[in-house]
Amino acid sequence: MFYSIPYKFDIQWFLGNTNLNGDPKYTITVKKLTVGLKQYNVDVTTDGFISNLTIHNFKGLASAVYNCKMSNAYGVVVEEVVSRQVNIDLQRLTYCNTSRSINFKCTLQLVGATPVPWIHSNAGETIRSLEGRHINNSNILTIPFCNSQDTGDYTCRWKTNISGQALLEKTTTLSVSGSPFITSHSQSVDKFDTVLSVSFFSQPFPSDPQWQYDNEPVALGSKYLQTTTYSIVQIKQHRVIVNEEGFMSNLTVHNADFGLYKCIIQNEFGQVHQLFTFEQEQNELSTSKQEATTDTTTSQNSPGESIQLTVIIAISSAVFGIVIFGVCIIFFIKRISPKKSGNSLK
Repeated sequence: MFYSIPYKFDIQWFLGNTNLNGDPKYTITVKKLTVGLKQYNVDVTTDGFISNLTIHNFKGLASAVYNCKMSNAYGVVVEEVVSRQVNIDLQRLTYCNTSRSINFKCTLQLVGATPVPWIHSNAGETIRSLEGRHINNSNILTIPFCNSQDTGDYTCRWKTNISGQALLEKTTTLSVSGSPFITSHSQSVDKFDTVLSVSFFSQPFPSDPQWQYDNEPVALGSKYLQTTTYSIVQIKQHRVIVNEEGFMSNLTVHNADFGLYKCIIQNEFGQVHQLFTFEQEQNELSTSKQEATTDTTTSQNSPGESIQLTVIIAISSAVFGIVIFGVCIIFFIKRISPKKSGNSLK
């Protein structure tokens, strides 16, 4: 039902982007009808219209979305009608780790619906828009070698009317497991107590952080006090800063000794270290760079191997130079020998 002033208007029905006007499988009618309007919060009735779409041989047809496009000299309005109730098939919760890729398969059995880009978001922040692959009635999104930056919600969306304004959507949540990583660290001194703090993110849940002094576990008691609590940490996901629930581990040291303090954070996928050094010369704390270790091993030349390789290259270059020099001398002698013989004959 609709209202239009002026009375001269145009009605078109669509199945997806296909215009049904003139199609013998459908009959389109427009009739006058009394419609209700609201004017300045007052309900009134006036002359309006109703447009009906009759679908012949409807029995057995799949669910479909139909759009009625009404227009006059002043504008256009589109009304959507879904022939049967439909649902998007998408798993609510998905897990992956950094060693593999994952596919989200979003299926909608609705004739005339077309997929639009997925939306990746987390903690209320929109992170990125991602194109999926449209195969039959499915919109498939692939996340290659997922990592912590891929954590969050992925919303599958389908456009259901010709103007692209009406959307059907459903969201799945991706939880990514991997090695913990440190988001920030700090230190403070209050009279006789020094507090070392490390904020970090870990999925799955980490084991209790271990603090060491000069590579030996600290003995908790009157000198060392350790606390680990939940904390909001900031992580970067594809250039977007997101607030996530993480952890903070504090070590309070009474009358701190000079030396190396280390915080070790570990879960089943790997571990990460944060170092703090207390320099005696400066009589103050200074922090080193973060050291991260994972299960992945890398091979590189040792200093001894590098020196041996350098010596071999140097010797080879010298020998090659001597050989070239000798060849040049022999070539020069052969060139001048015929000239001397010719002069002797003369």
